[in-house]
Amino acid sequence: MKRALRTKSVGTKVSEAELRVLESCAERAGLTLSEWVRDVLLGSSVDAGAMAAERAILGEVLAMRTILLNFMLKLGAGQPIPEQVSRELIAWAMPVDAKSPRDEWR
Repeated sequence: MKRALRTKSVGTKVSEAELRVLESCAERAGLTLSEWVRDVLLGSSVDAGAMAAERAILGEVLAMRTILLNFMLKLGAGQPIPEQVSRELIAWAMPVDAKSPRDEWR
């Protein structure tokens, strides 16, 4: 099936720094800058729901990483980890305004 011929264009001006950011995003996605911008503008490769889910998962992973690294550093130094220290570290890794399933057990 033949792709529809693209004859129209949409343009905008960006700074040098913004252009570098856009080019970097396109490169990470394995697309040309034009392809990446088209995908983002049309929403074909960036689904808002998927992006929100990915951000939530990344937030959970980073919080767990922070907790684990802090525990491992204390254990590696031979320091005990009292319950209060554990609770403070978990509270620090989980902002009060966080909206996630873990809010239920807080």
